[in-house]
Amino acid sequence: MTRLFPVLSHAEDETAMSYVSRLAALHGKQVQTFCAELGLRLSGIATGKKADMEVLSDLTNTPTEQITRSSPVFLDDENYRLGASRFPKSAMRRGRVFVCPRCIAADFSSDVNAGAGTSAYERAIWRLAAIRTCHVHDVRLIELTPNPGACDDFAGLIASNLPSIMAAAQSAERVQASALEHYVARRLSNPEAVNDMLEFDLYSLIKFCELVGALSLKGSDVAARAMTEDDWRAAGDAGFAVLRQGLSGLTTFVRAMWENYRDVKVHNQRAQAVLGILHEWLRRETDGRAPLRALIYEAVLHVLPVGPRDVVFGRAVSTRRLHSIYTAHKQYGIHPKRLRKLLARLKIIPADHASRSDHTCVFDAGSAEPTLEKIATSMSLAEAGAYFGAGRAQMKVLFDRGLIKPFIPGGEDGLGTHAFAKADLDNFLLKLSTGAVARSRAAEPICTIPDAARRANRRIDEVVAAMLDGRLQWRGRLGSSRSFGSILVHVEEVRRVLSDPPPDGVPVGRLHERLSTTQAAVAFLVSSRRFRAREAMNPVNRCPLAVVAESEIAGFMSAYISVRELARTRGTSVRTLNAQLRAASVTPEIGDRKSGAAFFRRCDFVGV
Repeated sequence: MTRLFPVLSHAEDETAMSYVSRLAALHGKQVQTFCAELGLRLSGIATGKKADMEVLSDLTNTPTEQITRSSPVFLDDENYRLGASRFPKSAMRRGRVFVCPRCIAADFSSDVNAGAGTSAYERAIWRLAAIRTCHVHDVRLIELTPNPGACDDFAGLIASNLPSIMAAAQSAERVQASALEHYVARRLSNPEAVNDMLEFDLYSLIKFCELVGALSLKGSDVAARAMTEDDWRAAGDAGFAVLRQGLSGLTTFVRAMWENYRDVKVHNQRAQAVLGILHEWLRRETDGRAPLRALIYEAVLHVLPVGPRDVVFGRAVSTRRLHSIYTAHKQYGIHPKRLRKLLARLKIIPADHASRSDHTCVFDAGSAEPTLEKIATSMSLAEAGAYFGAGRAQMKVLFDRGLIKPFIPGGEDGLGTHAFAKADLDNFLLKLSTGAVARSRAAEPICTIPDAARRANRRIDEVVAAMLDGRLQWRGRLGSSRSFGSILVHVEEVRRVLSDPPPDGVPVGRLHERLSTTQAAVAFLVSSRRFRAREAMNPVNRCPLAVVAESEIAGFMSAYISVRELARTRGTSVRTLNAQLRAASVTPEIGDRKSGAAFFRRCDFVGV
């Protein structure tokens, strides 16, 4: 093929349409006429058709790959390719031309001998709607006023808009390009040098960052149509900063959105409401969005109390990671007010839970699951008694003695009743009935625990404690019942194992036998404080019993002798001995006419 002469050098980031337009200007022709004369299809150049690109390559001796890399290539009715990245039509500027005034001015100043319209060229990146600022000069891109019937003639547009372009280049306000715009420029111009976030489709990354930033800056209810170009630029910058931090950054973002959203005090706390336009965009099934969807899906599960019945970004949630008081109430059927108090007592929810609603007070679902199961099946003391098959008085004794314990005590922090876990009660009954022999009926000496306690004159809690620690070996069960009232024990074993030791001393009621005197005399000795009686427990009926220490009795008997014992040692009667003692004017050391108490000093009768 005959090559074109003269030609212009193709800039590496120049679109094919710009290059053709400059060549037409160089040869003093309209771009449509120029293409027709050379056998180029303008529509093919505009859409990056391979055949037309190859013709242009041959005419200008420019590599086809170089021209194609910097030109939008039509893929299908909905998509273009720019460089190695796919972009939907909505992401491309079609029919509108934006330029950086300082880039254009720099083009002219670098080629002073070139004719007007042949020096300035269109950068491929300007075709992207997301590029609003020049990353080289930090000024806003400006839109060129179109020429009627010459929208594809870039050189002609530059010539007709040159005064306004140069004025803008002089007066342009400095607007720093966003980090997102810098990243897009690097990835388009030199993708080999970019090593971060390559797993994300470029268009999806851009859109994701803009939506994340819009939510961060404007809130959950932001509407895309209300955003200005400057708003979108700032949003892209903010969103890019979030995405660069990966999962941790997105988790922080979702948590901030949720914290701000819940202040509105509305009940719809699902991801759709919190993430608004981002959720709407991500729920649409498009391959390029899948990695980003998966990443923020994880962030949502780290922050929001979503579970198996929820759908996030069009994807059903399979595993719950967080519960709120509301979701736990719905799942386990626990009243939210009681649930809040119990979780606060167990320190599962934060100390500032009072400032959070049932929908927004969240906690780890996995670690709390056993506790929630316990709470869901927990009972008050009265309910536990009904479940146990035990009376209220019996349950109170077992509770007061610490044999059954609530896993959350009541009476504090507004929690009115104790919470007894069903699993703990089942375990308690299992311990009592382990090894039990099945019986069809109970007949003495085989009795239920309450009957055996009554017959052995022992408390129920003592019998139960002896069963739990293994002192009571035999146990039975009425039929197949598993209630407390169906458990059987052997009364005689209860009496033997739980018998009390004899009191340390002699009961006052039997002291007269030791002293060889009357009970009335003993009563006199105790009342006159000759003996110090102390209270002990009767080992038979467990009633209070007054006893005197053996040491006191021995000391008294070594010092004193009763008139009865004295008469017995002398082989005479008490009457005869009393007559002899009166005749000899011998009076008792301890005597009381009313009770008949008469005790003499033992030493006075030694050898007599």
